[in-house]
Amino acid sequence: MTPVATDNSGWDTEAPRRLAAFSRMSMALMREFNEGRLIENITHTCCEATHAEFAACSLRSVDREGKPIGPSDGSIFHIACVVGVTEEQRIFAETIPLGGIGFLRPIFNHGLPVRIDDILSPNLASYRSYLLDHEAGGFIFSPHLREYIFAEPLHSVGLPPGHPPVRSFLGAPLVNYDGEVLGGLLLGHSQPGHFSAYDEVLIVGLASVAAVALENVRLYHISQLRDMELKAHQELEAHTAALQMILDEMPGSVYLVHGPEARLVLVNRAGASLWRGSWQPEQPMKEFLQQSQIMIFDDNGVPIPSEQLATMRAVTQGETTRQQQEKLRYPDGSYLPMIVSTSIIDVSQWLSPAMRSVLSMKEREPLVVVVHQDVTALMEAERLKDEFIGIAAHELRAPLAVLRGFSQTLMMQSERGHGRKLADWQLEAVEGIDQATTRMTELTDDLLDVTRLQAGCLSIQLEPCDLIALIRRVVKRLQITTTHHRINVHTGLDYLVAMIDINRIEQILINLLNNAIKYSPAGGDIDLDISEGHESAQVRVAVVSVRDYGIGIPADQQGKIFDRFCRADNARAISGTGLGLYLCRALIEQHYGQIWFESIENEGTTFYITLPVYMEEKPITCPLENL
Repeated sequence: MTPVATDNSGWDTEAPRRLAAFSRMSMALMREFNEGRLIENITHTCCEATHAEFAACSLRSVDREGKPIGPSDGSIFHIACVVGVTEEQRIFAETIPLGGIGFLRPIFNHGLPVRIDDILSPNLASYRSYLLDHEAGGFIFSPHLREYIFAEPLHSVGLPPGHPPVRSFLGAPLVNYDGEVLGGLLLGHSQPGHFSAYDEVLIVGLASVAAVALENVRLYHISQLRDMELKAHQELEAHTAALQMILDEMPGSVYLVHGPEARLVLVNRAGASLWRGSWQPEQPMKEFLQQSQIMIFDDNGVPIPSEQLATMRAVTQGETTRQQQEKLRYPDGSYLPMIVSTSIIDVSQWLSPAMRSVLSMKEREPLVVVVHQDVTALMEAERLKDEFIGIAAHELRAPLAVLRGFSQTLMMQSERGHGRKLADWQLEAVEGIDQATTRMTELTDDLLDVTRLQAGCLSIQLEPCDLIALIRRVVKRLQITTTHHRINVHTGLDYLVAMIDINRIEQILINLLNNAIKYSPAGGDIDLDISEGHESAQVRVAVVSVRDYGIGIPADQQGKIFDRFCRADNARAISGTGLGLYLCRALIEQHYGQIWFESIENEGTTFYITLPVYMEEKPITCPLENL
């Protein structure tokens, strides 16, 4: 490296103009409150003031409070702005991390300016004389720092590919109030000896002003941020207090959670009473349940895994729930039946970014409202209703049996010529009585089955039976009840043995086929398919489907079609109780099978049932003679 230039002959002529420019720029920098524009102005000013071909401003990473992260020695700096280069070179420069090595070491590690006349000169050790000039000019090095920087000569590490050509180099650190290096101003020129001592003085002065301006901008933004957070916190407290007051007046349990762990935001008075514990704000739901020893079960008494809870499905999958039945079991063994509903709120509609920050909520994090309704009173009313239905159905069986017996005896005696022969209108009336009592008997049987199911007293007797023989017998019996429908049985099997309760499976088949007949008022084909499938590698199942081409089930009502007393709107004009499919599902589940359907309104419905296959591979005659 050639000796550092010390020619100050242009000092007197350039000084007034540059000092004026320095003063104007200092005032402009102090009035700027946008960090990006500030850095851009600093870089342009340095480039123009020194007639450099290019200039860059590098900055060190800072935390949320604007404080540099980690010590300057070893920190990584990045290019925040660069001028005098092509767009391609600018993009390239902004991707290069800078460290305290080579010519940049004194700037970034020690907060010292660097001026090199020719970076290609092999005599780089002469930089030591440059430092001595600084010391002679009044710059005071600490003993530790002086020993370090004078003992280690400066070395070039070369320029990365794509870097603009550089011979002359001038750099100055941006140092804050605490003496920490915030960044550096880096200038270059393709001609050696371009930068003078006065350029160095000017750039060091501008770097000092820029560091102060940068600190002011960051302090201003931190102050603004704190004011915004304080205002948001106050607004949130006001909104929360108003919302809490409204929610506390609601009789049901309501609480708000956010995030994938369902962290509590707010809970009303009824909710706090329901949970019987202190669920703290921001505490995850799973952690609270474990801490309070509360377990949640479904309506069948089976524990619900935490990820399957309505609340957790809402926050993790965005799934809205309407009236899901759950039971809370408290540590003392008591239960609380409840209905849970969840709704997802788009927080961007009513929570500002600052308020979301106060709540520690992420940008797209869901906020979920959960409503719990205590249904203890409803369950008791349901129990009393079931008890009344059971008593009424039981008491109706005896008079219905007598009425049906007398009507059948009267028809039989008349047909055999015993006593006076009934007139046609009389015979028709008696037949009507018999049909009505038959329907009433079936209804009372269904009602009794429902009450047994609710009480857990409905039992089945499983035995091996050939399903194909049973189905053909049921189809033959029902075919004679309709002249507008044709029931077709399709199967490629000679026999298919399953472990079933014969009477209950017959009840299911009759129900499904009667529905297919009833809900196909225009008549036509009813297709019944029988096949064998596999539920798993080890479990074989019989698959039975019943397809009609009738009125179908509306899509918006299909979710409740297996509920008690539930009937589709387009079936109101057709007689029925809404109990058949409810019993079918319960009976199929007791057989460890499944039932489901596919339906399109005005095109028809297909019901499917599966039953485990009997494992012994030989035909077994089904005792149908008593059916």
